[in-house]
Amino acid sequence: MNVNIMTVVYVLCVIAYLGFLYYRMVKREIPKPIGWVMALVPIAFGMATFDISGFTGIKLYLGNASMQEALAKLPAVLESLLGAFLGAGLPEEIYKGTVLIVAILIFKPKNVYEYCLMGVAVGLGFTIMEEFAYMNTPSLGTVAMRALHLPAHMALNMLTGELFGRAKYNRINGKGLQISKYILGFLAPAVLHTIFDAFASNNRLILYSIANNNTGAGFWIGSALMVVTFIGLAVYIYWMLIRLKKKTQEFCAMETVTGK
Repeated sequence: MNVNIMTVVYVLCVIAYLGFLYYRMVKREIPKPIGWVMALVPIAFGMATFDISGFTGIKLYLGNASMQEALAKLPAVLESLLGAFLGAGLPEEIYKGTVLIVAILIFKPKNVYEYCLMGVAVGLGFTIMEEFAYMNTPSLGTVAMRALHLPAHMALNMLTGELFGRAKYNRINGKGLQISKYILGFLAPAVLHTIFDAFASNNRLILYSIANNNTGAGFWIGSALMVVTFIGLAVYIYWMLIRLKKKTQEFCAMETVTGK
């Protein structure tokens, strides 16, 4: 396999940056951090989901000519949203949420903060594989565009972990099974992911305008939606990172194990 040396350098930089963020989160746990096996295995689980979710997305939409033909008959915005949902938002978040549940069953996190950490780890693993696959020849412009959103999967699956952790915390404190939180743990990241992809890489308003050499209202509306979603995702990512730091003590106190 021919591997571009610049891609390797870029991915190593991604690992260093995101790994540093994750390391800081792990070290903040009170009263002591999780072990490194528990910290690293979910990263491997996240890496394993990339090809599986990509294959599923191809079957659902990206390589499904009949599905693309059917969606092409819809308004451009709706086509963008449904295409992004089927091609990436749904399969990626379903698989990442599933391996997170597997990791939870294996390691039995003892508080909501550890659930968040495990979600972050799964997202980190997925990002490593995604950046390696998509950045065959990294350019300065592309790197700059992607850099702001590199922790996106970490932030999305931090939310998944928090919702799963809150569900377990509430259940052991007598509030029932809380199925809705588990459903939301899959659905909320999938919706956020879909909205971003729909108006970034899958923005049909822009793509059709360019294909038809028409920079009319559709092009400018699509461009405005792209700018809003790029800014919105960046705000969400760093708000989630800051929020976890601020809520470290609260989440660590929300125990999710019994019989201590």
